[in-house]
Amino acid sequence: MFQRTSFATGHLLPAALIALAALAALAGLATPAPAAAQTNPNFEYGIDRRGGDYRSFDLNFDAPALCAGQCAQEGQCRAWTYVKPGVQGPKARCWLKNVVPAPTRDGNVISGLRGSVPPPATPPVATSPPATARYVGCFKDTSVFDLNGHLERSAQNTPQRCVAICQARGFAYAGVQYGQSCLCGNSYGRYGAAAASACNLACTGDRGQACGGYNTNSIYATGVTVPVAPPAPPAPPAPPAPPRPPAGDCWATSPTFVEQLEGAGNWRAVYTRRGASNVFDALYTRGTETGPDVLTLERSGNTVTVKRTAYAAVLTSTIGADGVAHGMYGGGTRFTLTCGAR
Repeated sequence: MFQRTSFATGHLLPAALIALAALAALAGLATPAPAAAQTNPNFEYGIDRRGGDYRSFDLNFDAPALCAGQCAQEGQCRAWTYVKPGVQGPKARCWLKNVVPAPTRDGNVISGLRGSVPPPATPPVATSPPATARYVGCFKDTSVFDLNGHLERSAQNTPQRCVAICQARGFAYAGVQYGQSCLCGNSYGRYGAAAASACNLACTGDRGQACGGYNTNSIYATGVTVPVAPPAPPAPPAPPAPPRPPAGDCWATSPTFVEQLEGAGNWRAVYTRRGASNVFDALYTRGTETGPDVLTLERSGNTVTVKRTAYAAVLTSTIGADGVAHGMYGGGTRFTLTCGAR
């Protein structure tokens, strides 16, 4: 229900009723005690059922039965609340509800359920979240929700209801937003705190309480302790780095590589490294012709030297800025060596 405001003016009896009261006094008739009016077993005297309202209207007569009768005629009505004259205005007011809200005590109202007699009850007045809950504050939100574990929208939304929902689902925090939304999660605040005045929209289930605002959450700690996930197992150790080649090594990491020699001879060469040494066995072929050789590679600073055994030749090259030594044969590009950045 909407928050109620009392008015100073009382209910004025029509002149005709005043005249009848005077005649009754003259005739010696006794005035009925107020308690005598509380005889309808379908009425909850002094009980309010806040929330779930789909419409309300003033009554021209001070009669709770008019409110109950209107509820009985409307298919979506499930409960009603009658407010006495002088509480929400000079006339009595009727509130019709499409749900059956929880009962709370209020001496200014009478309520009832459609088509059933409610059991007697003495409901507690719920004005704050459960004892285990704690209000945290007002925090900003976006369409990518800060509390992203669960979302419900309800015409009965209140902080108490939302906290209970999040507790039942095992979440550490509950947030009410835009009057109607209940959000649950295990963390909050990624968009920062908001001014307290930004959480000022009335709850759909209780207009007397605030349920966040537009893109702002009223955050409550539910009291639920979230289990801490065990630490992730340590990452496996990195494989050991390959052993560094001996000093002076400067050639491709592959133990065997092939080179197509330049020139009209159309020779093809295959170089195979001897283990981790700086010695390569070379085999040159051209058609059916073959020619073996042994090459020894050495490095001194940025100079690479290739010594050929079969031909008693020494070839040199300089490592460039890209870390590659080119042109071992007469300035060509054969026997290219990857040596690492300079």
